[in-house]
Amino acid sequence: MICHKILITIIIMLSGVVYAQVFVQLCDPCDLTPILTNQVMVGKKCSLQIYSDANDLWSGGLFLSGEDREMGVLQGRGKDPNSRDWKGSHLEAAGPMAKVYAWNDSEIGGFDIYTSEYSCQAGMWFLVDYLALQEGDCPVGYYDHSFSWTQPDPNIPISIENIPNVDFNDDGVVDLKDFMIFASHWLEEGCSDPEWCQRTDVDKDGEVGLTDLTLFTQYWLWGTPGYVTPSEPNTVEPNSVESPVEPNNVELPVDPNVIFRIQDETGLQEITLNTGDSICLYLAKQTFEKDVFVISLEVNISDPNLGWIDNTEYNPTDPNNPGTAQILASPRMSFFDYYGPGYTQFDGIQFAMVNIGQAISDGPISSFVYTATGPGDVVLSLVNYMSPVQLEQIVIHQINAESSSQTQIDPNTLAEFLENAWDTSRELQSTTTEAEWNAFVEDVKSSGE
Repeated sequence: MICHKILITIIIMLSGVVYAQVFVQLCDPCDLTPILTNQVMVGKKCSLQIYSDANDLWSGGLFLSGEDREMGVLQGRGKDPNSRDWKGSHLEAAGPMAKVYAWNDSEIGGFDIYTSEYSCQAGMWFLVDYLALQEGDCPVGYYDHSFSWTQPDPNIPISIENIPNVDFNDDGVVDLKDFMIFASHWLEEGCSDPEWCQRTDVDKDGEVGLTDLTLFTQYWLWGTPGYVTPSEPNTVEPNSVESPVEPNNVELPVDPNVIFRIQDETGLQEITLNTGDSICLYLAKQTFEKDVFVISLEVNISDPNLGWIDNTEYNPTDPNNPGTAQILASPRMSFFDYYGPGYTQFDGIQFAMVNIGQAISDGPISSFVYTATGPGDVVLSLVNYMSPVQLEQIVIHQINAESSSQTQIDPNTLAEFLENAWDTSRELQSTTTEAEWNAFVEDVKSSGE
């Protein structure tokens, strides 16, 4: 995913004088609240909101050019039937003489935008809608007329990512009705253009599987009141024109409200294990006021030469081959267990857990058996295939059983032996005084305290 909130600050220079700071932000097209993602489902809209903290004259534009016009379209609001002006796209703060003019030719399409020559106020100035037409990235050219009338400002990148539409019944929300459609095609193969199994083959690879489920659940409850996108925004702070953020290179922030960890049955994340021994380890989930509906985690072994994981799925109905790896998440929809455990790699094991409607509870969510095969330190780490969260590993100090089980000599037993040695050894008595020897014996005794 790319930049999760477009907050772009520019300094408008006219004749060397700073006039205003202008901001462009994506917002919900209905209630105009800022949205924390630049992703828009195909067939859906978002809005580009232009606002300022100053009351100065400004002009610019928003345009799509070339092949980008096949990705989406910019739309004005409330066109005046008696003029070229889209009156619904300029708001009161832009001033009574503000204008929004559509412009389309063979190379470019969008809107030229002007604040009023007088009575312009700080606040929300303009609103232009964007409709996603097909999947992919769609750059929107931001024009600052003080920079250029014919070229978009290269320091102000705006990119909208058109994503597959998972509102399968097109009722404006992603909820249980959509999930029922998705579940009806689960593991179906042979999906193809144009239907793609009622669009449930979200990644269009020909079958409905875990990747499609992951894409679907990222927008679970989209369109409902209070919906919050899964990632926090990345912003460009005011006056940061010299170092703009490139949306495609932004690393998504880790969500501090979701933690997955590997631990033993007592909760320890650093243990010692004899080589040849096995231990049952657990994946555990901890959340803070955050719901989790889908989990897809992989356990990796830092050195597969020093240990291995039993990837056999637990089967209580087969006493001859019961297996060890279990999915413990609750509540969950068990028919998704097909993807884990058992979907494995040489150096680890993968687990997938799904529940829709009610979030998966905190606590142990799966278990597996790890066997140490050689001495050394091994780290079992997690790979998360969902949005970035906190991941905590376990460290295993593996030692040879022989060295760990060597006989330990009791200090009192050793002291008794030394006392007898003095009484029976004339050579010892001739080289060391009794007082010196007794002091040595007392030191041995005290070493055990």
